[in-house]
Amino acid sequence: MKFVLRDDDVNYFTQPIEIEAIYGKIWNKYPVSLCVVPFMMGRWDKWIKELYNTGNIKDVDKWEKDTTIYPIGDNKYLVSYLTDKIKKKISLCIHGIHHRNLKKPYLSSRPFIITPEFDTDVDLTASLRKAILYLEDVFKIKIKVFTPPNNRLSKSAYKALLDNNLSFVSGGIPQYKKKIFHAHTFRYLSHKLLNNRFLNKGRSYPYLYNYSNRFELDSYVSQTPYTTFDQLKETFNFVREKDGIYVLSTHYNGYGLPLSYDSSKTLNDIFIKFLNYTRNFNHIEYVTFDSLI
Repeated sequence: MKFVLRDDDVNYFTQPIEIEAIYGKIWNKYPVSLCVVPFMMGRWDKWIKELYNTGNIKDVDKWEKDTTIYPIGDNKYLVSYLTDKIKKKISLCIHGIHHRNLKKPYLSSRPFIITPEFDTDVDLTASLRKAILYLEDVFKIKIKVFTPPNNRLSKSAYKALLDNNLSFVSGGIPQYKKKIFHAHTFRYLSHKLLNNRFLNKGRSYPYLYNYSNRFELDSYVSQTPYTTFDQLKETFNFVREKDGIYVLSTHYNGYGLPLSYDSSKTLNDIFIKFLNYTRNFNHIEYVTFDSLI
């Protein structure tokens, strides 16, 4: 079994101390796949704080007008810090382009998170290619893996990933809509049609779809303030018994949030408890996304 830590939303506003506080003591054992936003649109630091504190963006009109672009490369301290950690403790993936989609009407009163950037009919092929080349130039690495903001992906956006030869991790778009058959087709259909209702309990297919020089992975588990330790254990043991790939999807800036069901504890408390739990089993390989290609 392989175990991957996925952390989204690293961007221009991220401070190295925020990443170090969460992963500095553990990434020698648990390497991290940091998924970065190349050109963050708007004051992410301001809006994410409001979202975490209130559960909403109150002044949507002001948020809409906040369209200044903040390239991650302009944070020289962050670039230096991440570059030093690449290949030793982390891999870098691309997480959207701007992490914004200004299309209307919004699906709810929370457009900041409910209007995903890659859930669109717009052809993003060229702009995504520009973002990839930018990150490769800034960090002097090859960008191979994509994670979509909000884990949502349209067919048009999926084509942009294919055109840019990117592997990706997300439930994003149902496999049957891709119209691509591969060596895992029978295994996938068995999971979805034969076992899912009775044995797999609606869980995602826990294996890679391997192509010649890229992969796709549907399965991931999000840790949020509502996620319990027992839920993490249950999903982990399901994948472990299948000898699959377990992806824990997190956000570095959310670890200090209190749990919705126990305000005396934080996400980080459950995170560390869960990682320690995984050490009870043999044959668990802790890897980054890049190592799966």
